[in-house]
Amino acid sequence: MPNMVRRVLCPQVMPPAARSLLVVLMSVSACFRVGEPRSGSAAPAVTDEPTELTAPSAAAVEAPAAVDSTIADLEAAVHAPIPTLRHAEADVEALGEPEPAREVLETVELMGHANVRAEPRLDAPALGMVALGGRVDVYAHVEGEGCRKGWLEIAPRGYICAKTQATRRSADGILPEVPDGARVPGVYGSVAKDALVYANLDAALRGDGQAPGRHLTVRRGRAVNRDGQSFWKTRYGLIRDTDVRRLKGTAFHGEILDDGLTQPLAWTLPGPDDKRVHKVKTVAVFAAADEQAQVVAQLPARRARLVLEERDGFVRVDEGWIAQDRVRIARRTTPPTEVGEHERWLDIDLSQQVLVAYEGIVPVYATLISSGRPGHRTPTGIFRISRKVAERTMNSMADSADSYSVDKVPWTAYFATGYALHAAFWHGGFGRTRSHGCVNLAPHDARALYDWMAPAAAPGWAEVFGHEAQPGSLVRMRSRKDPEPQWKGYARQMHEAPHTEPVAEPVAEPVVVASAR
Repeated sequence: MPNMVRRVLCPQVMPPAARSLLVVLMSVSACFRVGEPRSGSAAPAVTDEPTELTAPSAAAVEAPAAVDSTIADLEAAVHAPIPTLRHAEADVEALGEPEPAREVLETVELMGHANVRAEPRLDAPALGMVALGGRVDVYAHVEGEGCRKGWLEIAPRGYICAKTQATRRSADGILPEVPDGARVPGVYGSVAKDALVYANLDAALRGDGQAPGRHLTVRRGRAVNRDGQSFWKTRYGLIRDTDVRRLKGTAFHGEILDDGLTQPLAWTLPGPDDKRVHKVKTVAVFAAADEQAQVVAQLPARRARLVLEERDGFVRVDEGWIAQDRVRIARRTTPPTEVGEHERWLDIDLSQQVLVAYEGIVPVYATLISSGRPGHRTPTGIFRISRKVAERTMNSMADSADSYSVDKVPWTAYFATGYALHAAFWHGGFGRTRSHGCVNLAPHDARALYDWMAPAAAPGWAEVFGHEAQPGSLVRMRSRKDPEPQWKGYARQMHEAPHTEPVAEPVAEPVVVASAR
């Protein structure tokens, strides 16, 4: 077996920090986001996001790019187990004696969205949001302030004031739920430019439709078949299935670091002039650190290898030497000040297009990203996650020359006003810049990191909010030009007053905010 990063199946041989990550195997942009975690619900958002950064211009929008077929061909051959990360709530349990299990009084379904509050009063800090139709377990009916319906204490934490109805169905799991064997929570597709959208089935059978006026990436509600014709039912209307190109998302995913990144980790990344083998681009491996040396192997794109040596613009891996401009390298680094011994945080190197997840000083997971392309750079800084959203529909600005809508993008974690980490199921080009400011992640990585990062997502919650009373995971966004970025947003406020107790300031009712893709 080559000396490369192992996808570990035996937790007992892993160091403690990495061992805590492996629990089960997963079966499995600049844009303005206006969306609904569930159909028909509102799309609230917290108002305490960082304010130093301005939203990108209207010119910084684009429709999702087509999936690179050569990448898809390569990844279809990858059958390694999918690593996953432990749920963020587990950190709370690890800090002390586990709380005894509480008895559930009932399970309810919400008839409107509701903010989850830290205490049973309307001016208490907002912890998250449960959307219309969300199902949660109730521990107790409690007295409080400002709620004529009465407050409900819900699992695993917090209180809601909402109109509900009892249900025999079980509470939701962590949203969005993903079908077994799938990479994304539903069936997605890119709609052809000349496609028509139909108001109903009769109109579709008559061919009486309208052009959407923008590029649509849709999620199918269900398939509709009549008289030998098939359609996708979407939030925009019916669309002929022959006008939709299915998007399943890339199979690429990151690596669990059972060695703590004691050696740098590199991923191969072919250039435009690299060789194709069976329609897949490959990277040449040389017998020596010299491009005139004998080629001893060809490695497919995005293959992870430990770096054994670096010399003269080359890196040595098990198979031989690779030119350094044909790899992306993740290296171990020191954490920012104030990071706790076991605190979960992210280090993102924009120059290398790599992300490393840490527990304290120990790197535990690494992967490739796609951040903002030239002209739409992702901002550097030290941030904290300010909001996590299970699903978010992403729309371009009204006056954009490249108008589009991307339906229900999963696993979005905002770190600054207009910027987030989120899944990108419409391309597989990770390791290169291609977004308009957001940090694109492969679906497997986005799902794992969303669940791993603080603040912890709770069952049934469509959103969870990060603020000084409930801090989100720290995210350091650095580059070659800005290796020691400044603290920003509420991370800066916490940094400047690290020893003061968080003040439970009232959180305004959520509103929709802009975000960059």
